[in-house]
Amino acid sequence: RTRMLDSAHNFALGFFRYPLEGQYQQEIMIGAKGINNTLAPYRFCPNNDIPNIGYRGAPLTDAWNAVYLRDTVPRLQRYVDGFELDVRDVYAMQELCAYETVALGYSKSCELFTEKGGKALIIRKKPLLYSLHAADLNQICLSGPE
Repeated sequence: RTRMLDSAHNFALGFFRYPLEGQYQQEIMIGAKGINNTLAPYRFCPNNDIPNIGYRGAPLTDAWNAVYLRDTVPRLQRYVDGFELDVRDVYAMQELCAYETVALGYSKSCELFTEKGGKALIIRKKPLLYSLHAADLNQICLSGPE
């Protein structure tokens, strides 16, 4: 556990630079099955580990990622030597752009992506953000979909 805390602290030092005061606050949360954690709510949900319930949208979102990132992967691959990018890598890069923007107010890495790609990411997130109400999520988590 100490190693994880030290790793997070060292990451923050590398990301924000010394001194960390006023730039970074580390929050320690438990990420274990059955414990409610807003950063990892899937660990609280007993149905999460049942593939056709907990991950039922994954095939559709993976398919959409493959469509909207189809041209982005080879475009970015031209700048990378020694590592072959795939759709998951590029999707993670796009997600990191958003996190870095929230943390720092701006992300140079966002320039790697087009406005069209950003809109496609929003389309990918909309079903997750807008189509399920809290009551629906609670039903799926505790009982599974009807």
